[in-house]
Amino acid sequence: MGDETITGLLISAASFVVGAAFFTLATWERRGRSPAARRWMGRGQGNPLFRERMSVVGGPAVGVLCWCFSAVALPVIGTYLLLVVAPIAVLSFIPLIICCLSFIPIPDAVYPKWARPIRHANEQAVKDSEAWLRAYRQRQR
Repeated sequence: MGDETITGLLISAASFVVGAAFFTLATWERRGRSPAARRWMGRGQGNPLFRERMSVVGGPAVGVLCWCFSAVALPVIGTYLLLVVAPIAVLSFIPLIICCLSFIPIPDAVYPKWARPIRHANEQAVKDSEAWLRAYRQRQR
């Protein structure tokens, strides 16, 4: 084995491990069996929207992209795998873009069952605070 082959294998293995770490974290957070695993819902901790979106959609999409890169980085067969992996990578990049665009709503079906009531409570709290702010500004006029 040459240096290029070993380097390609190491890069492929490292990106596979990073992708597996993203999937493990997403699975742990999605199951939410401990308070630490449920912390990404961010009840009362400012604006948790980006963290929610990354936990539900972004983390698994980054994991898929890491695994696609891992397959392409393999020496010798990586160029052949590119034909299969490229469409998968493009399709997994779309949820990552949706995750970053906060004006696109994520449906409730994507959230785990335990997180839906917390999500609705957070949305109601935002609506209540906006209504209070509007009423306060009208009283100031």
